[in-house]
Amino acid sequence: MTLAVLWLAFLVMFVLTVGAPTAAALWLRLRRNVPIQVFEISAGFYLLSLLVQFPVFGLTGNRAVLLGPLLAPLVAPAIYALSEESLRYLSFRAGWSMRGSRHDEGALMAGLGFGGMEALIFALILTWTVASVTFAPDSLRGQGIDATQTASGVIGSVATYSVSRLAAVACHIGFSTLSALAYRRSAVFLPLVVAAHFAFNASSSRFQALGGLWWVLGVLAWAVASALVVVWVRRAGWLRRGAQEPTPHATAAFAWPGTPQPPP
Repeated sequence: MTLAVLWLAFLVMFVLTVGAPTAAALWLRLRRNVPIQVFEISAGFYLLSLLVQFPVFGLTGNRAVLLGPLLAPLVAPAIYALSEESLRYLSFRAGWSMRGSRHDEGALMAGLGFGGMEALIFALILTWTVASVTFAPDSLRGQGIDATQTASGVIGSVATYSVSRLAAVACHIGFSTLSALAYRRSAVFLPLVVAAHFAFNASSSRFQALGGLWWVLGVLAWAVASALVVVWVRRAGWLRRGAQEPTPHATAAFAWPGTPQPPP
C-alpha cells in the first residue's frame, strides 16, 4: 500500500512540475505563435550552465571555507547566478528564433525552457529515489538509509515540492523577462538580473537552513515578485512585439478574395 501511495505521489509531482511548464510552452506555440525552438534552446542553455558550474565548484571547493562563516554560504549562490544568467543572456543570441523572440511571449517561453529543464532534473533525481525505494530497499539499508522513512518523506512532500518547483519556474520567467530587457531597453538590466538571481538563491538557501516551511514561503514571495515584474513590463509595453506591416487592402471591407480594390 505504501508503494502504491508513493508512486501516486511521485506521478502527481512529476505531472505538476514537469508537465505544467511543457503544456504552457505548447500553448504559447499554438495560441501565441512563439517558436517551440525557444523552449528547446533555453532548456539546452540551462544544461550548458550546469557544465560551467561543475568545474567552477571543483575549483572553489574547500577554498570557500576560507572566506568565513558569513561569506562562504554566498559562494554557491553567486556561481549559480553568474553562470545561469550569463548563459540565459547569450541564449537570446542563439539563432533567429531566439533573436526574434525578445518580446513578452518569447521571454515567457524562454523562462519555461530554463525552469522546465531545472524541474526535469529535480524530477529525475526524485525518480531515482523512488525507484531505489521500490526496487532496491536493501541497498539503501546498506547505506544506512531507511527505505520506509524515505518513502514517507516523499509522500509528505507532495505539496511543498510541487509548489516550490512551480514557484521556481515563475522566477525563471521573471529572470528571462529582465534578460530580454537587457537587449531591448538597456544593458543595465543584465547586472540587475544577476543580482536578483543571487538574492533569490541566497535567501532560499538561508530559509532552508532555518527549517520548516520558511523556504517555501520565501520562494513563493520571489515568484510573486517575478510575476509582478512580468505584468509591469507587459503593461509598460517595453517588450511588445514589433508592429507588422499591414497587408494592402486587407481591411474588413476588402478582405475577401475577388473583392474589387478601393478607388485610388
